Amino acid sequence: MGFLHLFIVNKSGGLIHHRPLGPRAPRIGTNEWLRIGSTFHSLHAIAAEASPVRLPGNKNPCKRRGP
Repeated sequence: MGFLHLFIVNKSGGLIHHRPLGPRAPRIGTNEWLRIGSTFHSLHAIAAEASPVRLPGNKNPCKRRGP
């Protein structure tokens, strides 16, 4: 199984670029492209906050409680 689409999303969640990578890639309308791009941005933001380790380039400091 390979990748069917390439998505590039900016920091504010806007879809900058998308490209189908093969003939099996489904055709999707403009609104769906934008919705998918914002979904990837949201998933990245949640994962960065939930990460137990500080990731390179993550501007949010780790908030740990305890000793």
